[in-house]
Amino acid sequence: MWEAQLPLFADDLARRGCLEAHCVGFIDDTMFTICRPMVGQESMYNGWKRLHKVKYQCVVLPNFMIGDWFGPSAGRTNDPQMLVDSELVPRLRAICERLGQRVCLYGDAAYPASEVLLRAPKRSNRTPAMAEYATAMSQYRECVEWAPVQLVRKIG
Repeated sequence: MWEAQLPLFADDLARRGCLEAHCVGFIDDTMFTICRPMVGQESMYNGWKRLHKVKYQCVVLPNFMIGDWFGPSAGRTNDPQMLVDSELVPRLRAICERLGQRVCLYGDAAYPASEVLLRAPKRSNRTPAMAEYATAMSQYRECVEWAPVQLVRKIG
């Protein structure tokens, strides 16, 4: 995951105004529509989108490269479960130990917060200051929203 460059990524984001000094990238899940499978269609069905999907977890770095890609997973797998399945949090903790400094990723409110994973505050209990924080961080997190789409366009 570009381990040696992570401190430089954090410095670059901080210079550009990112509110989190140790943030080195952004995490999100993405889904791709598939044809209805002959077997196991229940696990691939995503009730939120009402389609059969496969899900991937993507980490995008400030240099717009994909730092980590996990999947495919079933369409009904939620973001916290994909995070557990990918073992990304233990890998980030190990990177922090090797580097001797804190690094973290920033994700949307669906992710569980930890020392290596920061998240946007949930909308249901946001204060005005939290809403301002979420808005400020969203400008940096946007890259993770469109990176997988660009990847599919390139290889598809």
